[in-house]
Amino acid sequence: MDFYKSSISPWLTNFEQRLNFTLTPKDRNLRFRFDVSELIRGDFAGEVASYIQLIAAGVLNSNEVRDRIGYNPRPGGEEFVDTNVAPVEPDEDNDGEEPQEEDTNDDLN
Repeated sequence: MDFYKSSISPWLTNFEQRLNFTLTPKDRNLRFRFDVSELIRGDFAGEVASYIQLIAAGVLNSNEVRDRIGYNPRPGGEEFVDTNVAPVEPDEDNDGEEPQEEDTNDDLN
């Protein structure tokens, strides 16, 4: 990683800036950017942990992560999932009705 930061990254940044300055039209929102993900890839466990955090934060959906690791998309994978909220299932005993409050005040008369 140090080799990338100290040697390769400055050169790539210069190339990107020069390409963007000379080849992209000023009226369009286009940019050149080198894909260095293979150069800075860490161990697989670290990658998985990063992807889990990105999905939980809503930055990536599961199909975007699958694309980055070379897997095919799956149906429904374009949906962003809020992992901080658990789905609430209706209680089978109440048939979806509001629960009745029990009187917990004991009269000591």
